[in-house]
Amino acid sequence: MHAFKKWTTATRLETITLAIASTGLGSALAAFTGNFSWLIGILTALTASLLQIVCNLANDYGDFVHGADLINPIKTPSAIQAGLVTLAQVRKSLLWLSGTAVGSGILLLCTANLSQRDTVVFLLLGVLAMIAAITYTLGNKPYGYRGWGDVAVFLFFGLMGVGGTFYLHTKQLHSIWVLPAISYGSLVVGVLNINNLRDMYTDVWAGKYTVPVRIGRKAALYYHWCLLIISIAATLGFLWEYAHTWASYTCLCVMPWLFRHGMVVGRQAPVQLTRELQNLAGFILILSGLLSMGLLW
Repeated sequence: MHAFKKWTTATRLETITLAIASTGLGSALAAFTGNFSWLIGILTALTASLLQIVCNLANDYGDFVHGADLINPIKTPSAIQAGLVTLAQVRKSLLWLSGTAVGSGILLLCTANLSQRDTVVFLLLGVLAMIAAITYTLGNKPYGYRGWGDVAVFLFFGLMGVGGTFYLHTKQLHSIWVLPAISYGSLVVGVLNINNLRDMYTDVWAGKYTVPVRIGRKAALYYHWCLLIISIAATLGFLWEYAHTWASYTCLCVMPWLFRHGMVVGRQAPVQLTRELQNLAGFILILSGLLSMGLLW
C-alpha cells in the first residue's frame, strides 16, 4: 500500500470533519454578530484538526497496547493492528504532529491579538486539549477507560470548539454560542456513545469501563435519547431566540432523521451500529452546516 494511503488510514482523516464543523459553527456565530476573521477561522480549523489527528493516533496506539483492539471482531482493524504502520512510526508521528499542533495554536493566539489574561487562559486550555488528546487511551490510567471520554468530547467539541472559536473572533463574553455549543457537543457525545455501545462487550474484557459498560445497554440507550433530545431542544431554543431569517430554520430538516436514528439504534445488534455511527456523524455535519449557512444568509 502507498505510504500516503497508509497514513490516511492511520490518522483517520475523515474524522476531522467533526472538528472542522465545530470551529466552523463558532466562526459562523461570530460572523452573525459582525465579528469575523478569515485567518482566525482557518487557524482554528487547522489546530482543531491537528488535535483530532493526534487523538486518533494516540487512541489506536493505546487500544492496541492495552489489547482492546485485539479482541474486538466488530470494529474495523486499526492501521497498527493491520500492520500498515508500526508502533515506533506512530510514536514519531505523534511527536511531530503534537509539535505542529502546538505551533498552529501559538500562531492562532498571536493572530487573535488577545489580552495577556486571555492569552494565558487559552494557552492553558490548549495544553489541556493536548493532554486530553494523548491520554484518552494512553498511559497507565487513561481516562477513556474510566468513562470520562463523554465529558472530554462535550468539552472540546462543544464548549471549547464552538465557544472558544467564537471568543477568538469576537473577544466578547456573549451567550449566543452557548445553545449551539450544547447542541453540537451533545450530538458528538452521541457518536462516541454509539461507538461504545458497539464495543461494550469486548471493552469489558479489555478493562475499558466506558459509560455503556458502567450503566448497561438499556440505560445507555436512554442516555443516547437524552443526548438527542438535549441537542434538539438547544437548537430550537437558539432559533427561537436568535434566528431572524427562514434560512436558519432549514437545519430543522435533520430532526426527523435524528428521531429515526434514535429508534434504529435501539433495535440494532452491536455489529450493525457502525452504520448508525456514520449516519449520526453525517447528520451532525448537515445540521451544523445548514445552521452556519443560515446565520450567514
